[in-house]
Amino acid sequence: MLLLAHVVTGAVIGETIKNPILVSLFAFVSHFILDAVPHWNYNVPKKFNWWDYFKVTPDLFAASTAYLAFLFSLPNSWLPISLGVFFAALPDFMTLAKYSRTINILLLRLYFFHDWVQNHSDRPDRVIRGLLYQLWLIIVVLYIFLI
Repeated sequence: MLLLAHVVTGAVIGETIKNPILVSLFAFVSHFILDAVPHWNYNVPKKFNWWDYFKVTPDLFAASTAYLAFLFSLPNSWLPISLGVFFAALPDFMTLAKYSRTINILLLRLYFFHDWVQNHSDRPDRVIRGLLYQLWLIIVVLYIFLI
């Protein structure tokens, strides 16, 4: 799942729930639920390569823009929104621990669980469908938030 979908979902969870502990928990769990939805995702390379990470810049920019839009529209909710965004995106950043030589066993288990939950396909005929699922999901989350 693109980071943008996780950020929007985490921000909505934060603004809706407000309780920092519940926001953190629900946002973290939401990451795995979203990743179970069929989607397209860019691959995390086996070895660290700056070029591969440079290719995710549009997603990082869109996710950062969405986060800032929530903060500027709802400045009094900056803490729960920030917690929601942080914990909703955290599993993706924790997978970067696989590049560490001293990886913690808990992080390794989380990495394998995160990889197991993923429901994505790199087949070209499924890329468009996977991106449309994510766009639909973002629209639904925002719609539920706005009503």
